[in-house]
Amino acid sequence: MAAGFLFVAGAVFFWTGTGIFYRKAGSDGLTLLPLGFLVSALGTAGSFFFTGLDPELFSMLITVVPFILVMAAAGIINQAAMLAASRSMSLGPSSPAWAILQSSMVVPFVYSLLLWGERAGLFQLIGLPLTLAAIVLLSGWSIGMGKAAQSDHKYSAGYRRWLLMVALAFVLNGVQQIFFLIPSHVPAWREVYSARVFIGQAGSTLFFLVLFLFSRQKITRGHVRVALPLTCCVIFGQLVFLLGADILAEGGLSGIAFPFVVVGIILVFTLYSRFILKDTVTIKQWIGVGIGALGILFLSLP
Repeated sequence: MAAGFLFVAGAVFFWTGTGIFYRKAGSDGLTLLPLGFLVSALGTAGSFFFTGLDPELFSMLITVVPFILVMAAAGIINQAAMLAASRSMSLGPSSPAWAILQSSMVVPFVYSLLLWGERAGLFQLIGLPLTLAAIVLLSGWSIGMGKAAQSDHKYSAGYRRWLLMVALAFVLNGVQQIFFLIPSHVPAWREVYSARVFIGQAGSTLFFLVLFLFSRQKITRGHVRVALPLTCCVIFGQLVFLLGADILAEGGLSGIAFPFVVVGIILVFTLYSRFILKDTVTIKQWIGVGIGALGILFLSLP
């Protein structure tokens, strides 16, 4: 059982790395379309290798075109969300932006209640207002500052652009989670579930390839230096997470794997921003991170 927790902790390490490298892409001023194409293409190759897609599965995919379209859309929206997050972290504070992005799991939760008719338990009803309160705290980081203080503040001039990018990343990330959950509600697609990640990455690759070619932007060494470790973080994060979740499932604890990872990512990235990047993290932001982590934990409990 201890090995399961170690693998899940490894997923926290790798997936926090995705935030770190997307932040680096934003702070280095890398153009987003080449980055989106590179990460998607490398992700397609990696997911093909690790999921072991066989010829029979490919033949089945031909018969479920709606599944392909939904998963491709999910992959495109997912990468767009990450690029918006990268942009937001170049315009303002990183830790609130990343915490708000992770809090977007409230979007599929509310959607499942309203449109899929799912029921919310006591823990979810507690977790929803906690998570929403955290988003308000984290997104209003400059509200209440005096004009003199705002003029000296490192990020004050770009606050509205920062908030817009954070909101865009939040919405897109929530929507892509809905798209990835749709196959779970379509019994006819169960035989091709294992192709979800591959199809999503492949669809994102084609989409960003077209945009990249029309934009006439160039892939630089900076793009490659960020895309390679970023993709490794994504792939190895998925690998160790699944290993950990499988081990925990043997003891009936698989349900805590996902909330453990999400809360861990928020806390570790916040600590990284504060002590490595030397970003200013206010008391209000620390409270928002704590409330958000608690809210996500409650949302994920049965």
